[in-house]
Formats: sequence, C-alpha cells, structure tokens
Amino acid sequence: MDPNNQINSAGIVLYVVHFGIPSFLLLKNKFNSRDFSVAKGHIEKNEKIFETIKREVFEETNLSENDYIFDDEMEFKFCHEIIPTKRIPLGKKTVFLKVARIKKESIKKIKLSREHTKYVFANLLLSKKLIKLQQLKDTLNQINTQLLLRLKKN
Repeated sequence: MDPNNQINSAGIVLYVVHFGIPSFLLLKNKFNSRDFSVAKGHIEKNEKIFETIKREVFEETNLSENDYIFDDEMEFKFCHEIIPTKRIPLGKKTVFLKVARIKKESIKKIKLSREHTKYVFANLLLSKKLIKLQQLKDTLNQINTQLLLRLKKN
C-alpha cells in the first residue's frame, strides 16, 4: 500500500423510519454498478468535514440542510484500503460519517447527480446485501442498533 495515497472523505447516513424500522438512503454508483453506498465524497483542500457533508449530500441528492435533521450524538469514522483503478492508485481511505433523519416532506425532493443511477431506502438486512464495503455495513449495523433502542424508548 502506498502510504502517500491517503484520501479523506465525509458523508452522511440519511434515514427515515417506516413502521418503527429505520430505512437508509442508499445510492447506486454509476461507475461501480454493483455497489450502493451513502452520500459521501472527498474532503476538498481547506474544507471542514461538516462543509463536505453538506456539499456532498446536496450534490448527490439535491437535499439541502433544511431537508434533514442531524443527530448530534452519532458520528462514525472508519478506514479501508483503496482498491486500485485506472484513476486511483492503491492507498488508504478514511471515511467520516454523520447521521441525519430526512424530513418526510423532503423525500420527494431527492434528485440524483450524474454519478448515480438510482436510489433506494433499505432496511438493515437489504442494506447489507446492497453494500459491498464491510466497514460501511458494520457502521450501518451500529446506527441501526442505536436508532432501534431510541425508538423503543419512545
């Protein structure tokens, strides 16, 4: 692995609750047609993580900060090796994720960017089938557990 190829990205796990079960917004990548993921992207030079998240979610879904409610108690970070492609050499990627609930009236505003071909709202079981990256699956599992515990209390 090339220690000089370090990529940092930030994103958001957007969700809704249907019949007491969290469903996550997953986007299908146009360039990797077998993989779904959450809205995320590279942190630009001099950009803060929170700025990246807001920019990426708007670019990829057309949702603005007014369309979702951040969960200030949930933040996640994981690292994984980058699988090399023609454009990207082998390296390491660090992913920072926040969590937010989409306002129900905002779901109809979702409009995908050119880098995605479709979106789905998926419960944890379906999410684990659609997502290839194990670290993201593990993170969604943690988020789902925390959300279900909160829903039980209410």
